[in-house]
Amino acid sequence: MAIAVLIAVPVTINAQEEQKNTEQDKNLETVRFETSITCDMCVNTIMNSLPKEKGVKDVKTDLESKTVTVTYRKGKNDTEKLKRALEKLGYTAKPLPAEKEKK
Repeated sequence: MAIAVLIAVPVTINAQEEQKNTEQDKNLETVRFETSITCDMCVNTIMNSLPKEKGVKDVKTDLESKTVTVTYRKGKNDTEKLKRALEKLGYTAKPLPAEKEKK
């Protein structure tokens, strides 16, 4: 019986953690910006500064396409605030339409 309890407890904890992660994922939103980045230094500036903004969970930059993709928590931040944060760093930031998911 003790062995059954030892096996069941971690399974229950994992299920609770998965549910919590799923709920958090529902609050995440992703926005893509067309920017004026031109070099690796621009990329480094954004990658070092933007993740510090409230609610930001992930930042990806693509120097070739001059885009910055930001995943953030709704309610903690929004597209306009992120746009202003990029502009404060000295870059243009034009939100791009959301990409359709490939099936």
